[in-house]
Amino acid sequence: MKMKRSFIVISILLFLTFSISIISSFISYSSIKLVNEDTDTKTSIYTANLYVTYDNNKQIAINSNVAIPLTKTITIENASDRELKYKLELISVANILDTISYSISKNDEVIKTDNLPNTDTNLLEDIAIGPNSTDKYIITFNNTTNLGGLYTATLKVEANV
Repeated sequence: MKMKRSFIVISILLFLTFSISIISSFISYSSIKLVNEDTDTKTSIYTANLYVTYDNNKQIAINSNVAIPLTKTITIENASDRELKYKLELISVANILDTISYSISKNDEVIKTDNLPNTDTNLLEDIAIGPNSTDKYIITFNNTTNLGGLYTATLKVEANV
């Protein structure tokens, strides 16, 4: 009887340990996101590394005191041996009064031109970067009406898992 009870307790403990390990692995896998800092950043996706470098910082602040056009450069490097996907987002948007346009160049080729949005949005989505590759984005902001106003936001690169 005592042997049977010990077997049941050990079996339950092994099952719980296995279950916790599976659940924590799933949560870890599903919550991998790219950390955005004002300096070089890195995200490890199992054996894959995606490095993001912002020139100066990732903050956008356009007002009457800022020289236009304003440019921001983002360099994304895939230092792994497999293809990764990511997206470029604009978050914490505050737009007062003016229409500000932007153009995005990837590796010196203009790929998108539009007006900046009034809400958080994805500027580019589902971008694939090959193994051991680097993408360089230059985002140029222009105030088309020159009436003053204010626009603030934060650029964010997020890995798609």
